Amino acid sequence: MLLPSSGIDSGFKQGRFAASRLKGEAFKKGEGGMNRRNARSRAPKSRREARLRYWMYGMHAVLEALSNPSRRKHRLLMTRNSATRVNLDPGLPHLEREIVESRELSRILGTESAHQGLALEVAPLSQPEFRKFDETLTTSSRIILLDRVTDPQNIGAIIRSARAFGVSAVIVTARNSPSESAAMTKSACGAFEHVRYLRVGNLSMSMKRLRDRGVILVGLDAKAPSTLCEVAANLQGHAVGMVLGSEGAGMRRLTLSNCDFMVRIQSSTEAQTLNVSNAAAIALHAMAFSPQNVPR
Repeated sequence: MLLPSSGIDSGFKQGRFAASRLKGEAFKKGEGGMNRRNARSRAPKSRREARLRYWMYGMHAVLEALSNPSRRKHRLLMTRNSATRVNLDPGLPHLEREIVESRELSRILGTESAHQGLALEVAPLSQPEFRKFDETLTTSSRIILLDRVTDPQNIGAIIRSARAFGVSAVIVTARNSPSESAAMTKSACGAFEHVRYLRVGNLSMSMKRLRDRGVILVGLDAKAPSTLCEVAANLQGHAVGMVLGSEGAGMRRLTLSNCDFMVRIQSSTEAQTLNVSNAAAIALHAMAFSPQNVPR
């Protein structure tokens, strides 16, 4: 769905860059006339999935995954204590509960894992292609875009906040951002089952496509001239993408140039003490509860 033009003047000059042309790669035909790429694509799905499986742990993460019909689940391990505390919904697909000792979970998951007596072997969620996702956007859509944010626990915490404030997707770069993992889903505290986690090949090109569809992109930077509250009040009725960079290096130049606004979070001190997940939570709250967005 193509969103209406925002009509808001951009505070930054749009960067000029050319899309790289994809070069086709020829594949020599092997015996039987099947080319090598097709041979790989026809490998048994179960074998490919088995390589990607991982152990998810933590009460909220596991229970939300169990109730998600889109999540492929394979084994459920529980301690006797957790089995007495957790009442599984009888309407959930049957999955035999394997009762194990807590030390066995620690052996499987690692001694540092806060597993809370639950572990679920899962396959990663299937995510839509970016081009299919952006066709579903409306004027009330909210998105988060992360540039050079690599810590899975930070990303999980951001996804948790995204769920709380109605964000439909968190978009990251495929090259440098982590894949779905136990650390990420544990930190997301069950929210990963509800928020799309999209990894794109070219973040700046994806941002340009979002802007073409009417999404207003707002970047966070501690040195920006405007405050988040000043800009948030003017975005009612527009789809918004909140853009955040890493705590150290920040955003890359092309990411910066594709933001319509750059804003800062106003604080009572000049010391920058917020990490990226804290900043995301504050920004999403400000967007949701700016004066124009609060029901009267």
